[in-house]
Order: sequence, then structure tokens, then C-alpha cells
Amino acid sequence: MLKFLYLLARPESNKIFIKLINKIIAKIANLIMPIVYKCFNKELGIQDDNNVVVSLTSYPDRINKIWITIESLLRQSSKPKKIILWLAESQFPEKTKSLPKDLLKLQKRGLTIKFCEDIKSFKKFIYTAKIYNNYIIITADDDVIYPNDWIEKLLKEHVVNPNCVCCYRAHPIRLNDNMRPKKYKDWDFTSNGVKGPSHLLIATGVGGILYPPNFFTKEMLDINLIQKLCPLADDIWLKVMELINDYKVVKVDDRCKHWFLINSTQKKALYKRNLYKNMNDEAINNLIEYYDIERWEN
Repeated sequence: MLKFLYLLARPESNKIFIKLINKIIAKIANLIMPIVYKCFNKELGIQDDNNVVVSLTSYPDRINKIWITIESLLRQSSKPKKIILWLAESQFPEKTKSLPKDLLKLQKRGLTIKFCEDIKSFKKFIYTAKIYNNYIIITADDDVIYPNDWIEKLLKEHVVNPNCVCCYRAHPIRLNDNMRPKKYKDWDFTSNGVKGPSHLLIATGVGGILYPPNFFTKEMLDINLIQKLCPLADDIWLKVMELINDYKVVKVDDRCKHWFLINSTQKKALYKRNLYKNMNDEAINNLIEYYDIERWEN
């Protein structure tokens, strides 16, 4: 059912008609898929001999609905070795006692829940990378219903481009005459027709991002440095680290797939704060100055 709904959805577009179609299909997915997930297919969602680890994080406002995202991850055609959900202990001081039953019961099917320091969205990858850096790490968002071939297609792209960061959704970075990034609001947010590999693509988390084995260096996981330079912009931090370490970004398709977001999860979305308060521009400038990046080459 979910695969069929994704076939009906159109790639991301600024056209109002296409946005309306996708919004209607997403609402249908939100009505149907929770029922499907509760009634059918309760098999184990991980496979121990695989070299893929899926990592994500969440926070209290989304914790009651994240089980829908986790269910979609447990039903993948290519099963990962681990699915790890990182939660800030300060936000969940009673730990598992404060978590909803719909989420806790998924532990029997392969979900691992771990508690950590609150480092915002960086929880999504830092703690997993410190343990599983020699594995393929795929990050997911906590507000998406993923199709069951989501991991499979990322892995196929990884086989073709083993030394790249692979993703479904990315923004082309627009440069000024000095080969420096323009303001974030002036970037191209659809990237339709652009696949990569390229240093001018920045992978965005909503569609999921695959990092190859041994991608993360010690510096990439330096929490003190992150908090100093860009504490709220994980995509920007990783983009600059990719540039410094010569990793290009490549998309699974040359069109940006539309993702079905879970209802009532966008009220406090971090991207709104980053965009409207210029947090991304501040992070980019901090990193360019700190690492003395003179030109942003493709």
C-alpha cells in the first residue's frame, strides 16, 4: 500500500498543484499506514549479519508518533543490523518509563533505545558513529513514513558511488562571484535534474542519508567544537566536513522525492528556526572562517 502511494506522489516542486496532490496523498498515508502497521507483519526488523546501522533521534513533542517512523524502518526489504533511537536523558529523565507503549513494544522486533546528552539534532549520528564507524550508517528523521525499499535504494547507490555520501534529497549550494556560498535562502531547494556526485550538493536529513564505512573522523564527532561553531546546524556541519575530507554527495535519483510527513510533527521543526533566524548562514560563516576555506570548488 505505501509503495503504491509513493508511486502516486510527484517529485518535489514549487508548483501549487503538485504540492496539493502530494499533501492529499500524504494524508491518505497517515490514515492508512498506522492501521496497516498495527494489524499486519510483525516480523523481526533487523538482521545481525548485515553491515548497516540506522540511527535517528527524537524529542518529547514527537515521541507519541515516532512509532510510525520506526515501523516503516522495521519493514525494510534490506534489513539493517541495528535501528538505534537516541533520546536526551534530560528530556526523558524517567527513561523508558516515560515512553509510549507503541514505541516500547518495537524493541522486541529490533529497535534499540539509548539515552544520551542533549546535543540537539547531532544526537542522530554522533553517538552511533562513535560505536559503529566501521559500518554503513544511515540517518533517518523521526517524522517520515519511509517506503520499504528506502534502505535498498540507498545501498544500490552506495555500490555505484562507494566513496560518496548518498541521499534522496539535497540542495545545490549557490555560490557568489568569489566562489563562496550565497545566503542560505538563495539556494535552490528542489535540485530537480541534479544528481551528483558533487561538492555543491548538501544532503538534507528528511529523506535519509547514507555515510560510507569509516566516514566519521574524530574531528567530525568533536561535540565541543560543534557547540562552538554550529550547535543547531548538523547538515551544515557535515557538509563542511565532507568538503574538507573530499567526500562528494550523490542522490539516488535526479529528482527530489516527496516524503510523507507524519501529521502534527512540524510545529517546532528545527529547519524553520534555522531558516528564519539565519542560523544556517551563521554556521556557514563560522566554519568557513575557522577552516579558512577560500573557495568552494565542485
